[in-house]
Order: sequence, then C-alpha cells, then structure tokens
Amino acid sequence: MTAPSAHTAIADVGVTLVDLLHEEIQQRIEFKKSEIALASPGDAANSVRLTLWLYHVSENTHLRDVDRPSRTGDAEKRSPLVLDLHIY
Repeated sequence: MTAPSAHTAIADVGVTLVDLLHEEIQQRIEFKKSEIALASPGDAANSVRLTLWLYHVSENTHLRDVDRPSRTGDAEKRSPLVLDLHIY
C-alpha cells in the first residue's frame, strides 16, 4: 500500500481490513465482499453479514516519543501521529 494522504488514512485502513477478511473468509466459505461493511451493526443493510465499526481512536503512547527519521530531511517537521484504531 502506498503512503495514504492524511485525510484518507483511517478509511484506507478500513478498506484494507475488508480486503484481508474477505480473502480469508472466501477460502473457507462462499462469501461476497459486499457482505462486509464498514458500518455500525445498526446501520448495515440486511444483505451484510459482517460489520466492522471503528468505535475508538487513541494515540499510541508507546510509539509517541519514538524518534523517526524525517522523510523530507527537514528537522523542524514533527513526527506523524501514531494511532490505535479499535474496531468492534
């Protein structure tokens, strides 16, 4: 996966999870990708069999202060925000 832009990074994680789950489930049973939704269970359509719902986003405190090399070489740039995404 290429580096996502800042405004789509979380959505890109969701799409990747759907792809990975579909690949694994499809190996065992007949399962359409459209039967997996990024939605709360209450908002999912009747045809959806599996939902992924992002219910909590928190900063990863263990990686917050880890020095990472700057990609641009600009020492003034701040490190990227490291998040934990909690999916239900």
